[in-house]
Amino acid sequence: MEQIKKVCRRHRSWLLLFLCFVACQSVVQAQGYYDAAQRPDGEGTKEHPYELFSTEHFLWIAQQVNSGNDLRDEYFAVTQDIDFSDTRNWDDGHGWRAIGGLFMKNGIAKKLAFRGHLEGNNHVFYKLYGSRPDADYQGLFGYVDNATIKNLHLRFFKVEGSENVGALSGYTFESNIENIRLETAIVKASHFFVGGAIGYMNGGYVKDCSLKGAVEGVDYVGGLLGWCLDGLVTGCRVCADVKNIVNPDNGEMGRMAGGLVAYLNKGRIEYSGFWGNVEGGNQIGGLVGDATHSKISDSFVSYIDSPDIDGQKTIKGQTYVGGLVGKNEDTPVSDCFSHISVEGSASVGGLIGSSDYTDTRVVRSYAACAVKAEQKDLAGGFIGTKSYSGSVDSCYYDKELAPELSAVGGYSHESVNCEGKTTAEMKQAATYAGWNFASHWLIDAKINDGYPYPNFFIDTHIQEAPTVAQQMEIQAKINGILCEVSANQPLSSVSLYLTDGRLKLRKTDLNVRSLTFRYPFKRNKIFLLVCRFKNNRTETIKLTIKVNQ
Repeated sequence: MEQIKKVCRRHRSWLLLFLCFVACQSVVQAQGYYDAAQRPDGEGTKEHPYELFSTEHFLWIAQQVNSGNDLRDEYFAVTQDIDFSDTRNWDDGHGWRAIGGLFMKNGIAKKLAFRGHLEGNNHVFYKLYGSRPDADYQGLFGYVDNATIKNLHLRFFKVEGSENVGALSGYTFESNIENIRLETAIVKASHFFVGGAIGYMNGGYVKDCSLKGAVEGVDYVGGLLGWCLDGLVTGCRVCADVKNIVNPDNGEMGRMAGGLVAYLNKGRIEYSGFWGNVEGGNQIGGLVGDATHSKISDSFVSYIDSPDIDGQKTIKGQTYVGGLVGKNEDTPVSDCFSHISVEGSASVGGLIGSSDYTDTRVVRSYAACAVKAEQKDLAGGFIGTKSYSGSVDSCYYDKELAPELSAVGGYSHESVNCEGKTTAEMKQAATYAGWNFASHWLIDAKINDGYPYPNFFIDTHIQEAPTVAQQMEIQAKINGILCEVSANQPLSSVSLYLTDGRLKLRKTDLNVRSLTFRYPFKRNKIFLLVCRFKNNRTETIKLTIKVNQ
């Protein structure tokens, strides 16, 4: 009977969607939504791309795509910051209409997608507004297919829709998204597949992206991605409040919420992290709500070392609740940690709520979490419940933060090598037998509350992006054995790190625009130059330095 109800609800939603789009098309034509559209200069080639510097240019892109011209393999380059604040007054207050989505053409529902290549050149889009709670495929883009979007800052975006909703795009297919920074992104969905950046991702990758904001919806709610199928997420950071809401169709609490990704299927997450709150029904995780046939490595969840987090935050749900992953099936986890409060009813764990099946091997990871569970026999300081076939190797948990719990609760304690340690022991490298503290893992009393952190954790704070006109410029060169650094604004500190995270040199308490110091390497090296300005912004540059012999 329940299945019949679901089918009926789905058919009803499609009928409403059909009527909605018919009505919307007539409204657009009547009100002349695209009347202000202007074709940008340029040829649309890689060498001579279309040059974008106004909302009128993006209206032209929307007009083209939403009328059936997908702009396949056309190239676009943003040439200056663009203010979208007037979109709040568009279309009778509904605001921006997404580029691509589901449209009615000659009585047939058809998906129309953007298939071009957008280079943002690190410019900023301000204050885009779109309020369409009954419409699917909402965002700056509604549907993106075999496209690339990179080097773009989105600031003060507010987007509301029904299904497939994200500030950048509601849906992406086999597309590559790189270096997108979203600041103060407010994304809401009245139903499913909602992400701070992308609602539904099928294939492709999301690389070096960050988000600050709030995301909510019924099912599949992620700080960055709602649903990720056969995709890669690498080098991403999210600082947000993420939560399920009650389904308006049946009055039940939604499920699957994750700080980074709600549902990860045949995908991979690496070198990524989350700060904030996640709250919902079942399958709730600090990083991933539900991971299936995937891989997670070199990632973390924390409430420490983020300027936007005050006090200890919480991963809170009903069943399958974990500091890193809520429910884990056939997904190996390696070199990860969670340092946050975790609360739920059953299958509640500091790192993973529930771990099942043969390929669910967890290795070189730890949990430093206060774990609260209604059913303490189905909770653990590290894993809430585990099947017989999964394994845990070279892992640890802070037993002082979960004093009433063993490492693994529930059904099987076989194939478990996870030791409970005191807080003081957890902050000593000697505790972690077999871990690589020469390069991969680091310990500093001033970083991550003194607990170990991976090398990529350094300077991962999510900061407000400057406008192009305000961006800091850094120059560095080698003059003999000396390194000369200059900037266009005062520096407070300069640090040199190897790419494995080892600190080689640090100059602090500065108030200068230039400095010279002895170069600490004898051979050609690739290193990270981390410069902190007096206004507390940080810029990191990867440089290859050839030393004169």
